[in-house]
Amino acid sequence: MRLTEDKMKELLFQKLNDDFDSFVDELIKGGRQSLKNAIPELTTKYEIMLEFEYFFPLKGKSLRSVCNKKNPLDFLYKEWQKDVDLRTEDFHYAISEIAEREANRIAKQNSEPER
Repeated sequence: MRLTEDKMKELLFQKLNDDFDSFVDELIKGGRQSLKNAIPELTTKYEIMLEFEYFFPLKGKSLRSVCNKKNPLDFLYKEWQKDVDLRTEDFHYAISEIAEREANRIAKQNSEPER
């Protein structure tokens, strides 16, 4: 059974929250220096979370491509971090662009004949 888009949004938001909570838990275990070193990542992940909470940026295949990730917040953060052009844009645009690229990659991968 396929999830409706609304259910998929709920699922993704829950997965993002779980990822964020796990990340924060690890920082707390790591102590003060670990926390200091992770402030840029923590801030960025929090900004990503805010986008999903207030201006949900994904739908359709882009939503599915991120929702199917085991750790969607970490995926979005790493993709954002790799692309200098995305780091100069707002998070809403960056998330949408990352998800669209991933949806296209998956579609291309699925359309290629097996060798």
